[in-house]
Amino acid sequence: MKPLPMIRLNEDLLREKEAKFCSHGDTVHYSPVPKFFQGCEGSFLYDREDKPYLDLQMWYSAVNFGYRNKSIIDAVKAQLDQLPQLACQYLHEEKVLVAEKLATECLRAFGLEGRIQFNVGGAQAIEDSMKLVRNATGKTLFMAFTGGYHGRTLGAYEITSSYRYRRRLPSMSNRCRPQAGILSRHRNTSPGSKRFSTNARFSWWTMKFRWDSSALGNFGRSSTLE
Repeated sequence: MKPLPMIRLNEDLLREKEAKFCSHGDTVHYSPVPKFFQGCEGSFLYDREDKPYLDLQMWYSAVNFGYRNKSIIDAVKAQLDQLPQLACQYLHEEKVLVAEKLATECLRAFGLEGRIQFNVGGAQAIEDSMKLVRNATGKTLFMAFTGGYHGRTLGAYEITSSYRYRRRLPSMSNRCRPQAGILSRHRNTSPGSKRFSTNARFSWWTMKFRWDSSALGNFGRSSTLE
């Protein structure tokens, strides 16, 4: 099967199509005239005229080893040629060995034994963490700093305090207590300080973490409120 020929449309037409056909939940851009790119290398992106742009975001840290990193590309291609990921009821050697390396490093770094749960993204990881904490503690109150973002799944939305993400789904089953993330703005932020604002004082008394590794079966530490 021959690949489809590339049809080069001008950027204005592409932006019109993006506005009509693309969900803004998946293509959130902050520029009134978003830029189109068509190439990458290392820490740079290249536009349609091959002009380089230094990418300080690096795909939300997903490509911190650089775009088109040859070692990573070769390893991914080799694995795809041999055997891609499988459904969870099957096993393959690479999955077990990677889990061993990660668990060993966690034990070295944090002194906690545990097992590795592979997932497809950050929002799903947040969901799994919420399930662990709720199952271990029975608590449903979560703390989220104002402006925080944790993903677009329902569970992640529920602990996101930002109006931008919560306004479409006002009724949530979990309870989220917004916290003003301003404690670091003042040198003296103790509750008795004159410069300790009302929002900061509210945050101070509610930011009480209960650390309990045994409750999670040596999996990790929970961070529910007292």
